[in-house]
Amino acid sequence: MRLHEAASLHADHIGVRVGGSQLLDGVSLRLSPGEVGAVLGPNGAGKSTLLSALAGLRLPDAGQVVLGGRPLSSLAAATLALERAVLPQDTGVAFDFSVRDVVELGRYPHRMAPARNEAGIVQAAMALTGVDHLAGRALNSLSGGERARAQLARVLAQIWHPLPDGRPRWLLLDEPTAALDLRHQHATMATVRRWARGQGVGVLAVLHDPNLALRYADRVWVLDGGRLQASGAPAQTLTPALLQRVWGVRARPVVDADGCVQLLMAPGEDAIKHKEDAA
Repeated sequence: MRLHEAASLHADHIGVRVGGSQLLDGVSLRLSPGEVGAVLGPNGAGKSTLLSALAGLRLPDAGQVVLGGRPLSSLAAATLALERAVLPQDTGVAFDFSVRDVVELGRYPHRMAPARNEAGIVQAAMALTGVDHLAGRALNSLSGGERARAQLARVLAQIWHPLPDGRPRWLLLDEPTAALDLRHQHATMATVRRWARGQGVGVLAVLHDPNLALRYADRVWVLDGGRLQASGAPAQTLTPALLQRVWGVRARPVVDADGCVQLLMAPGEDAIKHKEDAA
């Protein structure tokens, strides 16, 4: 086995079918430690299904997911919880937990071999996502954006330290910016990118905004109809032609003040006609 395969998170032509619907069809993906990857596509494209398969929460009907050279299906849940953390779209909780309680849940997989400073890890994770001042508040009393940042602190706490045997760690995020204002969208993506670089953590995020992917991701995968439409470096992949074909959106690339390529977007003719017809 080649070295990069042994260290990667790899989806090999995976397919997922529910009833008569093919949610994923032959999708392949490879993410390396230290990289930030983004999965994009319109609603119903299969993004969350792909993330759940990569996280081990859903068994593919075809193909397989390989983590660090091992089939994901062969790993025990306790082992997997030490190597990867998952942030789902739904960040609510059923009970009246405080923010600190929720972040402490991220340390549960380490209960048999706790770190020397468990409380310090929880506090540092909350500080990193800017929710330390909310530690005593009930999670369900917070705004959607505050809940999302508290849950991000939880998953960061879960994989806070390198593993003793040097195995890579993985952070899988399903629409982590959906409930956030503009400032916190960028703060969240900047935080996870610093983590990827500084900690060697592989980060994969489902995103809706191509401009966030252009600014923060190393690689992107674009889905539509459960199939992979394009992948590669963001600036070479997220082209105006692709946005028109997949999203029906007209786009023009510009270079911002930081020298980063961004896209100015407007609805395509089909989207405009649909809106006019609805009116």
